[in-house]
Amino acid sequence: MGLLFTLARAERITACGGENEWPPSSYYDRQQPERVVGYSPDVLRAALKGSDYQLNVILLPWARCLALAKSGAGVHIVMGATRSLEREAQYGISQPYLELNPQVYYLADRYPAGARIRQREDLVGVKVCGLLGFNYSYLGLDPAQLDTGATDYASLIAKLRAGRCEVFVENTEVVSGFRKLLHAALSDPQLRKASLQGLPTLSASFLVSRNVPNAVDLLQTLDRGIQRLRQQGELKRLLKPHVEAE
Repeated sequence: MGLLFTLARAERITACGGENEWPPSSYYDRQQPERVVGYSPDVLRAALKGSDYQLNVILLPWARCLALAKSGAGVHIVMGATRSLEREAQYGISQPYLELNPQVYYLADRYPAGARIRQREDLVGVKVCGLLGFNYSYLGLDPAQLDTGATDYASLIAKLRAGRCEVFVENTEVVSGFRKLLHAALSDPQLRKASLQGLPTLSASFLVSRNVPNAVDLLQTLDRGIQRLRQQGELKRLLKPHVEAE
């Protein structure tokens, strides 16, 4: 009877990330391109271990990933998302499991002496590029300053080269993850970075759909699992294989 109850409760859930990849969070395995790997899938599996949830991980266009989770249309969890007021109103948000440090990136041939951007206020009046659907509210900039039409990092760098924008802001852990994968655009030798003071460390969490069965239990299970992994020092161990050695 107990076995039948366990089997009846087992629930297959789907987590998604952005199909343009966002290491160390989630990306395609270079040896098995159909397989999604990364820190976020590793954390999810470890956090859900021993529960009745069976995990499936996919990558989708980021905006679609968010929309499907919001409506509960086949997606239960969004991986590697930062918190915003809008997202707080639309999703359950797990405990943070990944710390991110935003920095300014620019092309050396545009700023031969280096970009004189040291703090958030220095970005005022500067045209900043970003990725479609990403959360840049933490920059506190006028939306008119942001060109968020790029759908991947190659087109983001192309906008820099075309003069459509002057800089972009990305987390050093993400760029490190892409360089570990030998990503051509973010390994451009002309690409430089500048530390951006005055910005808090960002935290990435899992967004949990409020429109799927067992939504509350799923979020609580995730939170318990993340807390356990943090206390055991497992989060740092799980991250290490997905970032470039400094």
